Amino acid sequence: MSIAGGHAAFQLTVTGTGFPAVSTVRFGSTSLANTVVSATQLTANVPANLLLTPNDIHLPRVVHVTIAEHDVLGVAFNSVDFTIFHERDWHIQNNIFTDQNLGPSPPTRNLSVQVDAGGQVCRTADGTGSGNTLQCRAFGLQITNLDRADPPGYTAGGVPRSDRFNTNVFQISTDPRMPAIDMTCQTVGFVPSNDTPIYWRLQIRHVLCRHQPQGNYRYIGACEVLTDEWQGKSRAAVFQLFRTPAAPQPAAQPAAGQPATGQPAAPAADPDVDYDYNTNDVGGPVMGGNAILTVAAKPPGCGVTLLDYVHLRIIAAANPNPGQADVLQFLGNKLSGRDPNIDHMVRAIFAHENNFKQFEDGAQTQTHMHFVQKHHQNVTNQPDCNVLFGLAG
Repeated sequence: MSIAGGHAAFQLTVTGTGFPAVSTVRFGSTSLANTVVSATQLTANVPANLLLTPNDIHLPRVVHVTIAEHDVLGVAFNSVDFTIFHERDWHIQNNIFTDQNLGPSPPTRNLSVQVDAGGQVCRTADGTGSGNTLQCRAFGLQITNLDRADPPGYTAGGVPRSDRFNTNVFQISTDPRMPAIDMTCQTVGFVPSNDTPIYWRLQIRHVLCRHQPQGNYRYIGACEVLTDEWQGKSRAAVFQLFRTPAAPQPAAQPAAGQPATGQPAAPAADPDVDYDYNTNDVGGPVMGGNAILTVAAKPPGCGVTLLDYVHLRIIAAANPNPGQADVLQFLGNKLSGRDPNIDHMVRAIFAHENNFKQFEDGAQTQTHMHFVQKHHQNVTNQPDCNVLFGLAG
């Protein structure tokens, strides 16, 4: 007989022969409330607290079930072993992280405002009225070419985990480089310029969870929260972030007797865009994850800051992630000429428990991961591995 640890209370039926009219079922050292059905059958209620197993031990717990007359110690019949096996989801420890569901906090939108234009007055628009009206000036700023809807199931400050998103999904190139993001902003009451630029900010957050074996089928989890951002300003309402500079073209051959002019410089990124924090340089920072892209401006005479934002998901392009052979080749190149033991150690770290699954394509959108890869190849009864990244729901 066996049951999973943590099981709810249940009724245990014991069958045998020659049970006394007054008999007691003992579950280990605990006497249970029971009913004598007949000389060959007893029933007893096993409470849930007797079915627990320690969270840090994978081995099953064996309980002796005995029948005693009048609950008197020493007067007992032969026993039957009852096994409480370790619930296999329990062997992952320290794997619920308090910050796994915390994403960038969205700002407060402020799309338009009307302000007093200095007390100027004018006649009514159609010219028929005799009264005067106070002249007001309107200001506005809004992103018009990107999806401004929140991702499905998103809550402010959280992480949108659904496979579905809005339409703002961008792919990192295989170079790798950040994806080009076209921006079109509708402005009212001002024209972006050096003196009145549109400030932009891209915040990205990626939660990386891993696990490692601790022996005896025990595992501990680790969570690394990766964040980065880019900031800058644009002198135009239509601009492009992370435009890839074109490669320089070979210079024309100089005429006979004329000096060589060298290669022309590569065209710069969008000339209307400045990068004040982080860069768009080749070889510069690259990051994927859930992101918030914000634009803001404060035109002269407006008095308030206009602000709009959109949610983005920045993902890997089709098959850009290195496979197992790519990783091993990279490690071999980096560790060439070093002690072979270092190479073995680093390869084991990269292989880890999930057979290079950390290099799989696609975003991790679920709070739970399951796989059957065995790290202990010589142990056939090792359970499948289940990793919980956070509370679902």
